[in-house]
Amino acid sequence: MTTKKRHHSLRFKITMGVLLTLVAVLALTSYLRYLSYRHLLVETLELSAANTDASISDSPMTAVESLLSAYVRSRLLLSVSSAVAILLIVNFLMGRLVVGRLKQLLGAVKRISQDDLDARVTIRGHDEITDLEQAFNQMADGLKEKQELEQKVRERTEQLQTQAERLSALNTLAATVGESLDLGEVLRRALDEVLRLMTLRGGWIVLRNAQGDALGPMTSRGLPEQLALAQVQCAWSRSIHSEVLELGHPKVFPYSADHLCPAIEHFQRVGRPMVFPHSAEHPCVVARYFQKEGLVFRACVPLKSKDRILGVMSLVGDASDKVQDLTEDVLEMLTAIGRQIGIAVENASLYEELSQEEELRRQLLERLITVQEEERKRIARELHDQTGQPLTSLMMTLKVLEEVDSLTEVRQHIGDLRDTVSQILKEVHDLALELRPSVLDDLGLLAALRHCIGEYEHRFRVPVDLQVLGLENERLSPETETALYRIVQEALTNVARHAEADSVSVVLENRGTSVMLIVDDDGTGFDVTRVMGSGPHERNLGLYGMRERAALLGGTLTLESTPGAGTAVFVEIPLKRGEGSHEQDPSVGR
Repeated sequence: MTTKKRHHSLRFKITMGVLLTLVAVLALTSYLRYLSYRHLLVETLELSAANTDASISDSPMTAVESLLSAYVRSRLLLSVSSAVAILLIVNFLMGRLVVGRLKQLLGAVKRISQDDLDARVTIRGHDEITDLEQAFNQMADGLKEKQELEQKVRERTEQLQTQAERLSALNTLAATVGESLDLGEVLRRALDEVLRLMTLRGGWIVLRNAQGDALGPMTSRGLPEQLALAQVQCAWSRSIHSEVLELGHPKVFPYSADHLCPAIEHFQRVGRPMVFPHSAEHPCVVARYFQKEGLVFRACVPLKSKDRILGVMSLVGDASDKVQDLTEDVLEMLTAIGRQIGIAVENASLYEELSQEEELRRQLLERLITVQEEERKRIARELHDQTGQPLTSLMMTLKVLEEVDSLTEVRQHIGDLRDTVSQILKEVHDLALELRPSVLDDLGLLAALRHCIGEYEHRFRVPVDLQVLGLENERLSPETETALYRIVQEALTNVARHAEADSVSVVLENRGTSVMLIVDDDGTGFDVTRVMGSGPHERNLGLYGMRERAALLGGTLTLESTPGAGTAVFVEIPLKRGEGSHEQDPSVGR
């Protein structure tokens, strides 16, 4: 039975019950009234007959009873009609005031049963139904509060679960990349772990070099090697990498089956993550490969360590896998992953640099020992050839003098001895000058540089322009002067060996807190990245040695060179307090 039928049945039963009760009451009232009227008439007639000494006949009584019956029937009919009218009015009011409210209450209960906890009833009146309505609303409020509390508990549980998953993922990633200090191995493990965690298909990692430029991919997964190289050279990919490197924030790219290549102007115009328009005729080989393989570009994540951005990790996924959509919700996790990988990359890079430095020091030490041994051999040879022979000649002349009796012959041999001793002194002086020029200790750096440059010009026939700023009458510490002198020596030696230069410029400037040395030539030049990036070897040990000399004094050495455009060596060494203010002999100033 439906709710509407139940309502009508209830109203019908109430109406019929009230109607029967009213009819019974009216009938009883009419009958009692009939008896009362009849008794009153009988008494009246008897009293009238007693006064007239007449008797009451049956005919008048019959007529009276007929009149009373007709009167009672008419009154009864009128009462019943009035009762029916009143009952209809009561029934209408009951339907409006009672049944309607119950119907509203039942409707609200039905909405509650359908999980609509916002259902409420309007409270009217001050009766028992009002109490029921108030109780229902209180129950609905309680259910609503319980639902909101359960929702908050679910949301908090999801947040905690997400945080736990992220922490677990980061711990797993940290453990994975922390197992090795080899840079290539760290990058491969990191990329594999990220692809596993994010359930993505492939990606690549690009690292910055010392100049801050993005290089080719250090490692890639899920893409052919040549495509990974093309990906970095692609214009739109370079734009994304440059933007991420500049801003330092990850970019997330929503799924779109019709968009496979990035549109940089879209992000610049709209300011939201880029979507990638693509057509089958797109000239980009990467875009065509993405379309063929059903790939989409998903995210570009900066690899950060502290405030430095070391590189970029790019991720790609399947275009058909809509479940793998990356949204803004994963930005925090991607940022944390980027930091974790960035720290691992920096540690591996530092370890690699330390290993290279150790290897450099080992090679420099080996070279130093070799040079020392060669120098000792040369000194021994020089002493034997240039000093030993004159000393032998001197010894033989002295023996001859022991046997000479003529004063004239003695004087002649003494002259030969004087020439031999002068030759020995000159050769010893030249040998000592090669080991360390005394002018550096006696007269200072400028005089030593002028002497060195003069010897270079005389030997190699290459003009050298020396410019000195702020050091004309000043002395530096012995360590600084020695380092600068040796660096100039090595730089000029490299020019003579490799540069084929027509001219050389040497600039020495006092900048107050530091001294700057620049050695510039117009020779053939070379590729700095190729020569210096391959680690220490025989061809670049001199350059590493110059850098090591500067580093020992807290300075830096920078090389600038391009094949066919010459080479410039920049050396900056900090000055100690008071250094650079000692007076020098005016005779050595410019």
